[in-house]
Amino acid sequence: MILDLGDIRAADAPRVGPKMARLGELAAAGWRVPDGYAVTADALADWLPAAAQAELDGLLGALIPAQAAGDPGALAGISARARELVEGQPLPAVLA
Repeated sequence: MILDLGDIRAADAPRVGPKMARLGELAAAGWRVPDGYAVTADALADWLPAAAQAELDGLLGALIPAQAAGDPGALAGISARARELVEGQPLPAVLA
């Protein structure tokens, strides 16, 4: 659920993202990188309430058509609402 940066390797990229995986590899190779940790994607799998997740899924589906239409206003609105949905939820107690 929460991994120390020193324990992260390239194979962990699907769980923690490619940037954290690369930093973990660099740390393991002796490079100086900041101390840190990563919260796995699985840790947040059921975090959003179903209604918020459904709205977020709809917003994400609207991104490609808005981008194809070249509508920066629509993109900004979609992004702002998605951010509100995510930031408006309390963290699970285990992560807080």
